[in-house]
Amino acid sequence: MIGPEGKTLTEPIVSNENLSAPEVLTEEEFKGLAHLPLWILFYLTLQKQVSSTPVTALELAAYLGIEVQVAEGLLSSMASMGLVRAFRDDLPAYSLSQDLGDISAKQLMEMVAELRNLFKQFDQVPPRTTARGSNEKYRKIYSELASEILQLFGEESANELPV
Repeated sequence: MIGPEGKTLTEPIVSNENLSAPEVLTEEEFKGLAHLPLWILFYLTLQKQVSSTPVTALELAAYLGIEVQVAEGLLSSMASMGLVRAFRDDLPAYSLSQDLGDISAKQLMEMVAELRNLFKQFDQVPPRTTARGSNEKYRKIYSELASEILQLFGEESANELPV
């Protein structure tokens, strides 16, 4: 099998042989969960670039509208995949350790599968968000971000802010 950039792949990226029956996602499950890894990566990137502070499971859970146990389980899983690194032992906080461009589709799919398993394990229902709800959430985040930037740097022109 030939992969990206003409490199030969030794094993298929996704194969029914590599998945046991409980790990196979239905189309309905995938549609309900596929947006969450992107939101998580967006939030972790935003925190890393704007405030350089690691994110706790409590913060991520509040952002996504999910239970803290699910967020903690996912962040721990992401740490084992090398996507984030953990800080502190008493109250773990996580920071993105890879650039977004280095995260593969396989890793995103692993995050979706892990989320599904965590929601089932803790008997939780994934949040159902419409496109309109997503837009409102992003507008709120951008508004809060703009307020933080103004507080940090005053009312300087956006072109004069350090990057």
